[in-house]
Amino acid sequence: MRFAVALIPLTLLFLNLGGHVPKISAQTPSVVRESNARSDGSLAVVQWRNAEVTRVLRGHNAPVSSLTFNLDGQMLISGGSLNDSHIRVWWLPRERQVDDVRAQRMRVLSLVFSPNGQYLISGGDDSGINFWQWDERRGDYERIVLEHRTNVLSLAVTPDSRVLVSGGLDGIRVWDLMTKRPLYTLVRFQPAFALQVHPNGYVLASGGGQGEVRFWNLRTGEQMGMFPAHTAQVTSLGFTADGSKLVTGGQDQMVRVWDVTTGNLLYSLSGHQGAVSAIALHPSGTLAASSSIDGVRLWDLETGELVNHLVGHQDWVGTLAFSRDGSQLATGGYDKLIKVWTVALPPEAPPTRPPVRTPLLLPDEDEALPTQDELQNVIPPKP
Repeated sequence: MRFAVALIPLTLLFLNLGGHVPKISAQTPSVVRESNARSDGSLAVVQWRNAEVTRVLRGHNAPVSSLTFNLDGQMLISGGSLNDSHIRVWWLPRERQVDDVRAQRMRVLSLVFSPNGQYLISGGDDSGINFWQWDERRGDYERIVLEHRTNVLSLAVTPDSRVLVSGGLDGIRVWDLMTKRPLYTLVRFQPAFALQVHPNGYVLASGGGQGEVRFWNLRTGEQMGMFPAHTAQVTSLGFTADGSKLVTGGQDQMVRVWDVTTGNLLYSLSGHQGAVSAIALHPSGTLAASSSIDGVRLWDLETGELVNHLVGHQDWVGTLAFSRDGSQLATGGYDKLIKVWTVALPPEAPPTRPPVRTPLLLPDEDEALPTQDELQNVIPPKP
């Protein structure tokens, strides 16, 4: 199986995804082999064969729905769900919760740090997107924006930390992250359940409700193509750090690995006993983690082998995130717990003092939203 793709020779940019796209069939290769075979030499794969739970964080009163690490990996931000729509900030060296604020009125469905570590953004069921200016271990609230009309399901930031993309049940919107103001609406009334920006900075992948993946050019606002990645809703997706692979997860219980250059399906990874709820890619680009009702599975992206099966929660694992150095994997469950799995890296001296309390304060309810005349484009708007 493959998707047709045309490439600019010097980039991994998708220009066109036209042509015939075969349907997913029973002949799609399925890989569930254990990784006791010869190692491909990837240090990350070798390390994560021996992962252990080193921290268990308690504090949420409902399922944990989103997670993200700060740049140095010493702070973890978690978002709750249902009647626990709080963001909690954890100082990991001492396993301490250092802040707790109700950021959304309902579930916190997405949390993301900008790649430069300067902004923390949250989105949720209440259609709001909240912004914090982040300075090392301090978050100063900036504003909330309410352009979406319904649930904000996913957030993605370009590698240069200048542009935010938000996906919801009502479509995809593009934002100037410097001014926190909308640039344009990429598409209306087309739900986007997952988003990821390619490392080149201007190709966006989005996952849809019928299993389709679409590609967009953020510079022109045009759709470049689509292909059927799953037989049910795409729940999560991500590009490897070098942009050579796209990993997708769906409600069809499958994880699939695609070659960006050729468009070929490399592996169809089976084993989960329920829908794939989340995917996280190791910064090395050689390892992916996927979660479901049966825990977390770690996959070697070079061979398609199952590296490890992490079982530590008593219910669904709904969200997960790797730290920037790849030494930690945080998992959040329906059992209201957060577990941090680690692998051995060269030891570093832990901080001797905890950070100051992070003031994640919300604005006044009647804070004025920007007008169209106030907008300042950082990329050309959609024609």
